[in-house]
Amino acid sequence: MNYIDVKNFRKYEQLFGDNGPAKIGHVNAVIKSLNELAPSYKYLGNSSVVSNIDWSQATVQELNLDSNPTLTFSGGVLGKTSTLLLKQSQIGQKSITWPANVLWNKGTTPSLISVPSVVVDSTFTVGSGFSGFVLNIKVQPDGKILVVGGFNNYNGNITPGIVRLNTDGSYDNTFNLGSGTNADVGGLVIQSDGKVIIGGYFTSYDGNSSNFIVRINTDGSYDNTFNIGTGFNNAVRKLVLQPDGKIVVVGDFNDFNGTPCGYVARLNSDGSLDGTFTTGIGFNNSPQTLILQSDLKIVIVGGFNDYDGTSCNGIVRLNPDGTPDTTYITNTGLGFLGGTYAIDIQTDGKIIVAGSFSQYNGTSIGNNIVRINTDGTYDASLVTGSGFSSQVNTVKIDSTGKILVGGYFTSYNGNSSNRFVRLNTNGSFDSTFIIGSGFDNGVIIINTQSDGKILAGGDFSSFNGTSRIRFARLQIVTPSDSYSKFTFDYNGTYYIGSY
Repeated sequence: MNYIDVKNFRKYEQLFGDNGPAKIGHVNAVIKSLNELAPSYKYLGNSSVVSNIDWSQATVQELNLDSNPTLTFSGGVLGKTSTLLLKQSQIGQKSITWPANVLWNKGTTPSLISVPSVVVDSTFTVGSGFSGFVLNIKVQPDGKILVVGGFNNYNGNITPGIVRLNTDGSYDNTFNLGSGTNADVGGLVIQSDGKVIIGGYFTSYDGNSSNFIVRINTDGSYDNTFNIGTGFNNAVRKLVLQPDGKIVVVGDFNDFNGTPCGYVARLNSDGSLDGTFTTGIGFNNSPQTLILQSDLKIVIVGGFNDYDGTSCNGIVRLNPDGTPDTTYITNTGLGFLGGTYAIDIQTDGKIIVAGSFSQYNGTSIGNNIVRINTDGTYDASLVTGSGFSSQVNTVKIDSTGKILVGGYFTSYNGNSSNRFVRLNTNGSFDSTFIIGSGFDNGVIIINTQSDGKILAGGDFSSFNGTSRIRFARLQIVTPSDSYSKFTFDYNGTYYIGSY
C-alpha cells in the first residue's frame, strides 16, 4: 500500500514540530492530499465469498483464490486504471472465468501464475546431455551417478552405453570405459565392492567379447574375473543383485553358456551359472523387469503367460530356489490384461506394478497402475480412478511412501501431468507436487538420491521449459504464495485488460 493514513501521524508530527492546532491541521492537509494522489486499496477476502469487483470502492483490490470463481465487474471509472491482485496458496492451480465485458489487449486470456514445487536442480549441469535415450540410473554410495542406455555421447564426451557422472552432473573422467559397449544397455546393478554389472543388447565391452552381460571394475575397465563363457544368446533386460552376490537376470535369451534357460537365470558372483536355481523350462516369453523381496523371493513381470508349465499372466513370484510360488500365482489368478513394464516394492512388502493394462485378475482398475498385496491379491485401497492416459514406464516409491511415476501419459485421473506425477499412498493425485508443464517427451526411468532429489531419464529434451536433454535432476522446493497482477482501463463499455 502506498497511501498514508493517520496511523502515521506521529511520523509527520516530528517533521512539523509541536502539536498546535495549526500544525495538526497542516499535517492533516498533507495526509489528505497524498491519499487523493495515491491509489486506494481494498482487500476483498476469499473468492468463495466475493466474486464481484466494485471498482468504485478502490483502484487496487486483492482477492484470495480459494475457489475457481466466475467474476463480475462494476463501478468502472472512465479514464482510471484499476488493478486486481489475485493471490493463490502454494498449491495454486486455480482458474478464473472473467466477465464477458473484459477484452485482453494481447488477444488471449491469461493464465494465473503458479509457483512450481518441483524444479530443475540448477547446480546439476548436464550441458548438451545425452545423444540417445536413458534406460537406467543408479546412485553410488559416494553420490556419483551411473547412467546407461542407448547413447554414445554425454555432453561432448564419448560414452558408448554407460557413463558415470560426478555429483554436480559433470563427466567423471576417472571412469574410463574405452570403446564401451557396441549396443544399448538396460540392466544395471552396483556390487558392494563398487564393481558394476550391466546387461543389454551388446556383445562386446571395450573390445572384449561379452555377450549381453559384463562386469566392470570401479575405474570403468573390463573385469576379466567375471567369466561368463559364451554368455547369453540374446538380450538381457534387467538384473537384480542378491545379498550373497548372486545375480538374477531376465531378458530375451533361452541359453547361457550352452545351458538352456528360458528367459531367466541366476549367476554366481564369478559369472558362472547357478545350477541350484531351478527354473525348468522357464518362461514362454520375455519378462520385462523384476524385484527382490526381503525374503529373497523374486517378483517378475512382463509379456509371458506361463512359467515352467504354470499359467501366470504377466506376473509371477519365484521362491529363492527358482521354483514358482504356487500360492502367490493362485492369488494373481487371471493376472494382467495388457503389458507390465515396471515394478517397485513398499516397505510393507506390497508391490506396485505399472505398464499398459486395464485389468488385474478380472477386476477393472484405473489404467496402467495397481497395488498388489503380499499374497498376490488385488489391493483395492490404492484408488486410482481412471488412472493414466497412456503407458507407464517406471515407478519409484520415495522415502515418504509416496509413488513417483513416469511414462508417456499426459494426465492421471483427469489431472494434467505431463509424463511425471507423484501419487499419495492411497492412490490420489498429489496436488502439492507441482511440475508446471512437466516433461516434453517420455520418462523411462526414475530414481532418487538420499537427499530426496529426483533423477529422471528418458527421451525428453526439457522439463517445465528448461532444457534438459534426456536426463534431469529435480528438487522439491517449498513454494511461497503467488500473486498474479492484472490492470484494467474502462472505456465505458469494456474493461481493457493487461497482464
